[in-house]
Amino acid sequence: MARTDSAPLERDGSSAGFLIRYTAFAGNLTIACMGIRSDGSPVNFYQSLPNSGTSGTVQIYTDTQDVVHFGCTLGRTFNANQHLTQVTLSRYSGDNFWSGTVTSTFNQ
Repeated sequence: MARTDSAPLERDGSSAGFLIRYTAFAGNLTIACMGIRSDGSPVNFYQSLPNSGTSGTVQIYTDTQDVVHFGCTLGRTFNANQHLTQVTLSRYSGDNFWSGTVTSTFNQ
């Protein structure tokens, strides 16, 4: 799990699915991910979330999208107290073992 202070990136229990769970009053969040399917086609995701009083979940990729590589930047990008986390993950097609890197302004 890679995380910012209020929005962790997690696997959803499938081979290729990822989601973000965010807390209430997490701040203004930005999630931007660029992925590649096993056939080489792109699958991208972008969403900005307001500083909501309720927590929630955002599905980034599903298992059926068959993403084998992606880069994702998530966190607070709007005002003071910014926290950004960058994640790059890859897997062999048909496998569920991901490898990659995490760079973050938040203590991992």
